[in-house]
Amino acid sequence: MKEGYITYENKKLFYRDIGAGPAVLLLHGFPFDGRLWLPFAKELSGQLRLIIPDLPGFGKSERPEKQLDMHLMGEAVAALAEQLNFGRCTIIGHSMGGYIALAMASQNLLSNLKGMVLFHSQAAADDDAARTKRDDSIRLINNDMPTFVNGFVPGLYGKTKPASAVEHHAIALSQNPDTVASAMAGLRDRQSHIHWLTEANIPLLFVLGKEDSRMPEANILAQAALAPHAEVLLLSNVGHMGFDEARDIIAPVIRDFCLRCFGS
Repeated sequence: MKEGYITYENKKLFYRDIGAGPAVLLLHGFPFDGRLWLPFAKELSGQLRLIIPDLPGFGKSERPEKQLDMHLMGEAVAALAEQLNFGRCTIIGHSMGGYIALAMASQNLLSNLKGMVLFHSQAAADDDAARTKRDDSIRLINNDMPTFVNGFVPGLYGKTKPASAVEHHAIALSQNPDTVASAMAGLRDRQSHIHWLTEANIPLLFVLGKEDSRMPEANILAQAALAPHAEVLLLSNVGHMGFDEARDIIAPVIRDFCLRCFGS
């Protein structure tokens, strides 16, 4: 595994570069960093080159002096792709990472994008009720970050938590509260990309968990039906963290999808 930094908005953006083959960008969810992907990446790195950034402000990446909206974070990832100059790529986004991937695709920030995996993610904007909940979360993060994490992370899993849940909790607790609050505001204010789905000219793969309380399967299945080319992997006994809850099932599907996007 190689590690390095690029500069975006005069701030350092950290990334990991694992394996060899066609390039795949893996964008982590909220409120974590790129470490979240490492066990899953080991399953893919034999045939794919995996680029795993810590999104701006998270992990080892410095935070720009702007709100961490989905477009800004997408621009940072696009700058990483440009500086590493890996040409064609697919992109895998978990939760918030999926929102960023959609923002990038809708604005054509990756000119050689060949496919997208939305891991427990979707294209709609928040409704009024969801925005109100995010405002409440921002206040809690600013006042008591550990209490927010202690309430947020346990609800990400199905009935059976993976052993990695303890590590996930620690990764979330290690984040800067200002970053987490800013990213929560970005999630609240993100745009809808439903229209982009209807015209998407790349293959899409939606990965869903039947026990995911944050991404109801009916809503995501309806979105998948809008796309010209969409595949769906719907799993029982899986919540919002399928890459660890059902890694053995999901990894071969993701590997095959990415390779097919490259014509392999």
